[in-house]
Amino acid sequence: MIGAIEARIGAAHDNQPNPPLAQAIARHKAAQAALAAVPHDEDCPAHLCMAELDALSELAETPCASDAEFVEKLRYLHAFETRLGGAPTGRHEFGSVVLAVDSYFFPVNA
Repeated sequence: MIGAIEARIGAAHDNQPNPPLAQAIARHKAAQAALAAVPHDEDCPAHLCMAELDALSELAETPCASDAEFVEKLRYLHAFETRLGGAPTGRHEFGSVVLAVDSYFFPVNA
């Protein structure tokens, strides 16, 4: 089963007709699906956890072709981070959103 999930992650990575942002979102969704398919958190293979973290970082750093794409990326990342840890409280949270903003406004840092 995990092999089939990994194949879907790879297929999402190889899907070239979509713009880079759509590809990055699809890869992250596939990695999330792979984690969700594992019965228990403690049984989650490390490579699946790393694949999800890598997909999230890649998504956050994916260049945007327009301001509209940037807003789309921020909406996706904000929704993901909120599902993960609830609404932000002002502490150092929502790391992927911060990384996306930094990559957008300061592409030399990426």
